[in-house]
Amino acid sequence: MPGSISGQVTDANGAGLNDIAVQAVSGRPMRAKTNSQGNYVITNLNAGTYAVSVAPTAGVFAPATLSVTLKQWTAGLKTTDRR
Repeated sequence: MPGSISGQVTDANGAGLNDIAVQAVSGRPMRAKTNSQGNYVITNLNAGTYAVSVAPTAGVFAPATLSVTLKQWTAGLKTTDRR
């Protein structure tokens, strides 16, 4: 059964950022875009370790990349724009 990684991309003040590309990579990249609240869900992921990052064209984010290991099929993350 595939799992998912979800999270939120925010600015330095905590406001969600819209239309930001986020990817999870473990072999082939899987991508999603944030909604108007900065939330995203990357679906159809097998158990394993993924490098999750925001598209470099979106700005400088902290942390730049997160390592996520899916064991129970779901993980939630938050990253913040540090411009």
